[in-house]
Amino acid sequence: MSTNRLPPKERKKLLLDAATAAAIEHGYGRFTREHVAQRAEVGPSLVNKYFTTMALLRRAVMGAAIRDENLSIIREGIVLRDPRAMKVGDELKKKAMADA
Repeated sequence: MSTNRLPPKERKKLLLDAATAAAIEHGYGRFTREHVAQRAEVGPSLVNKYFTTMALLRRAVMGAAIRDENLSIIREGIVLRDPRAMKVGDELKKKAMADA
């Protein structure tokens, strides 16, 4: 199935997965809309359609990282004082910081 024909929910998940991979590769604080678009093989405007700002995109990535216990992204979020990362439980914070 072409990414042009994906239902909106599936397309958003594809973009979020690409954003998570971009955050791992380039760093949570340094990945860009263009990195996400390149990974998802779409244009940056499509990323912007689903995540209108980088703040919303980063928030979604951090939410997914917390849900999936992606320790490297959580750790970087803590270091950068990301509001969502700062709210994770103490046990998850310890695991993320110990995973360095």
